[in-house]
Amino acid sequence: MVDGPESGLAQVDRIDGLDAYLHYHSTRGSLLEKLGRDDEARSAYERALELGPAETERAFLELKLSSE
Repeated sequence: MVDGPESGLAQVDRIDGLDAYLHYHSTRGSLLEKLGRDDEARSAYERALELGPAETERAFLELKLSSE
C-alpha cells in the first residue's frame, strides 16, 4: 500500500498457490474495492467467505458485501 492499491494488487497477484487462503482473497477484495473495481472485489470477498472464515472474519466480509 505504500505505493497505492494498484501496486499492492500487483504484488499480491504475483503470489502463487494461495487460492485456498481466505486472507489472500479478502486482501484482493480490499485492494480492488479501493480501485473502484467493485464486481471483482465482490467476487474476491465471496471467495473468501467460501473458505469458511471464523465468525469475526465472516461478519466483516458479509458487511463488505452488503455495503456494495
